[in-house]
Order: sequence, then C-alpha cells, then structure tokens
Amino acid sequence: MKNFFSIILLAFVISIVNTSCNNNDDVPDLTDGITGTYVGAMNVLSPSYQNANYSVTVSRVSSTRVRISPQGSEAATWEQDIMKPSSTSVTCTNCTTNQLTFDLSHSPITIAYDYNNNAEQFAGSKQ
Repeated sequence: MKNFFSIILLAFVISIVNTSCNNNDDVPDLTDGITGTYVGAMNVLSPSYQNANYSVTVSRVSSTRVRISPQGSEAATWEQDIMKPSSTSVTCTNCTTNQLTFDLSHSPITIAYDYNNNAEQFAGSKQ
C-alpha cells in the first residue's frame, strides 16, 4: 500500500511540475487585419521614381513580424517587427532606419512607411 501511495504522489508531483512549466502564453497575432494589399503613393529617391497609384502587399511572417512587398522592382521588399501601442495603431518595433505605421482608426486601414532612412516613402489604403 505504501508503494501505491508513493506512485500516486509521484504522479501528482509530475503533473504539477509539467503544468507549471507549460508555456502556452497566447501571443496576440498583431498581423490580424493588417495583411493584404494597399494602394497609394510611392516615392523612391534612387533611382528616382514616383507613382501615385502604387501597390504594396503586406504579408504575415509571424504574429509580430510582417513582410512589405512593393509591386515592382523600383522599391525593396523588407521585413519589420511590429507592436500595437494602442487600439488604433500598429507600428514598428525598434524603428531605426525604417518607420512603419498602420492606422486602424480609418476604414479602410491605412499604412505609411519610410524605408532605409527615407529612401522610399509609401502611404496608402487597404483594398
């Protein structure tokens, strides 16, 4: 009987330890609602390029990272970590050479970014 209680106690302790070590903290998917195609104005400094009806696709890399893919070869494809500082915006994390903001208060959602220290600028609305 002593062995039986020891086994039950051991099973109980293992289940507690296993449960407490479980890392199921749900990270919210910040890309939810912002992925898609945006149309707006693109300005590239070098080579000089401007287009008032330019298309950029935003796709999910992870729940906290997006890929920005401009429609043509005039602009660069790049990735950025994002955060949600308020209920009305999603912006870049550790913004240094790239600035990125999604304004969720508009319908449709808008995007504005400066890539590579303003070498490219884009502002548009989600389609």
